[in-house]
Amino acid sequence: MKTLSQFLQKSDFTQAQLARALGVSPGHISEIVAGKKEPSLALALRLHEACGGGFDLASLSPVTKAQAKRGQK
Repeated sequence: MKTLSQFLQKSDFTQAQLARALGVSPGHISEIVAGKKEPSLALALRLHEACGGGFDLASLSPVTKAQAKRGQK
């Protein structure tokens, strides 16, 4: 499954559109996509729903990101 970043790169959905749809700032979405911030559980679920489930929800977890950097699953 894809990360949020991969999903957005392949979709017509922009970070600005996603931010508007969720009622958060584009900067906040940018930081989540870049892995600089972890969304709250509620926001993570709203992100996943807004994207039609098109990315792996676990990819938002810092543990999962660290494993991906090391090439692990």
